Amino acid sequence: MKALKGKRVGVEATSLGASFITRALERNGISVKDIQVVSLELTEHERAYKQGNVDAVFTFGLAEIKLLVAEVRSLFDSSQITGEIVDIIAVITEVTANYFDTIQSLINGRFCTLNFSYNFLKTILTMQIFVLPN
Repeated sequence: MKALKGKRVGVEATSLGASFITRALERNGISVKDIQVVSLELTEHERAYKQGNVDAVFTFGLAEIKLLVAEVRSLFDSSQITGEIVDIIAVITEVTANYFDTIQSLINGRFCTLNFSYNFLKTILTMQIFVLPN
């Protein structure tokens, strides 16, 4: 992480992106002032990194999976700040009463997806050695 000093670092321009990059840098004794923050939409992360528009990117989801498959090494992930990033599903009380089964299916689907993603990444990571490209 210390190698990011002075580098162009892509991050999603959301409160989650700002929080995540700040905490990751803090945990490694770096300030946001030590890097060049490049604001990117989530859909731009993979392309910006692969085209050399940024030296590193704080990303998640499909962009993260694609970069890991492309043998880009992960320097930090949210497991290192346990409990600080939480997904929330908020539902109005009246909706809960009328659509309980639908909401339960949504929640079950979310956890199935998370479980699949975790197992998929675990399989990929055990099959390959990841290094930062030059």
